[in-house]
Amino acid sequence: MNKTASLILYGFSILLFATLALLPISLETVNPARTGGLDDYYATITVLSPGLVRLIEWGSIFVAVLLLVLALTCFFWRAIRYPWVAFLLALAFLPAAATHVVLNLMQWTLHGRVETAGGRRFVFADSSFLQGQEMALGEIETENPIFTHMRVLGANNGDSPRSWASIIRPADAEEFYGQLYLTSDQMLLGVRYANRCYLAYDLKKAKFYGHEAIEEFSPYVAIDPGRKIFDADVTAIEKLLEVQATPGPGRPTREIVVAGLEDKNEVVQSVAERLLRSYPEEPEPAEEQESPAE
Repeated sequence: MNKTASLILYGFSILLFATLALLPISLETVNPARTGGLDDYYATITVLSPGLVRLIEWGSIFVAVLLLVLALTCFFWRAIRYPWVAFLLALAFLPAAATHVVLNLMQWTLHGRVETAGGRRFVFADSSFLQGQEMALGEIETENPIFTHMRVLGANNGDSPRSWASIIRPADAEEFYGQLYLTSDQMLLGVRYANRCYLAYDLKKAKFYGHEAIEEFSPYVAIDPGRKIFDADVTAIEKLLEVQATPGPGRPTREIVVAGLEDKNEVVQSVAERLLRSYPEEPEPAEEQESPAE
């Protein structure tokens, strides 16, 4: 390899490793009008295309290996000019890769998506590392082969403390992390896993439901008229009612369960009857006894 080609390779390597080290996988902006908590903390989130990120990562590995091989080959044959530069650049890949990992520990990733009849697109986003986890619902404003930019509708934390509602998903529900559902009532439901709904957004009212507020959601919220249900979700709620006697995340109140008996949807009525059979019986109020006359 002549001098010009060697210098071009070195320059490209420096640019690639610098990009690997310094280019963030995701960026977020903070809502200047936030009121506290995570509900309205974020304004926008931008995420690089996973394909582009993989290209940079694997491209950097390939170039680092190539530089090392060329540098070592020069002990036997002059494969490249200034082999010591090639060797040093190959070693420079290691701190670049370490910086890449450290700076992106809490990167945002995109999961479930839905689209309305009018063409509005929504996505479930997640950012997590160890016990620090945040989730967000967003409306996609720009998407191309390089990045996805979304307006954040609201966010919630996944740990310390957790706050979620048990819902009954449609029969075609798929088991993966970060599910997103859109009901016939235009309610957007963000499910972390199983049937645990951590976030919701009412498209009609433009209202977000996150920490604590989500716990007041009915388990029937995702049951649309004429659609079959994911029966395993009903079973999961039945078991929860049997083992968890006190109020808490995921446990619908008796009032919410009973309200399903009056619903126009026969499927909801049937589910409500099942859940009530698992709900602990309320103790009879003790009769007041008259104190004996002195």
